[in-house]
Amino acid sequence: MSKKVRFIGIQEASDITGLSLTTLRRGVESGRFLAIKSGGDKGRYLFDEALLLKTLQDEALSRVKNDERRSYLASLFKDDDEADDSKPQSATITI
Repeated sequence: MSKKVRFIGIQEASDITGLSLTTLRRGVESGRFLAIKSGGDKGRYLFDEALLLKTLQDEALSRVKNDERRSYLASLFKDDDEADDSKPQSATITI
């Protein structure tokens, strides 16, 4: 039994992922995203939908594991060894 691959165009990839067309094109050119270019040099990119979503999921999980992009609220609850004495330990949020 073979796995069916669903190829989508760049506009649909943008709609599904929320990434801009420019980000997707640059991602293909840099090797971040895999795509097929159909129709030669002036052709269009076709993305394997499942592979594109898996790539983005893996990137997101990698950031979490590497503790990148911590939110402001998460930064308020630092471990004792991470404490920065130069910053106040409380914050005020106005809504």
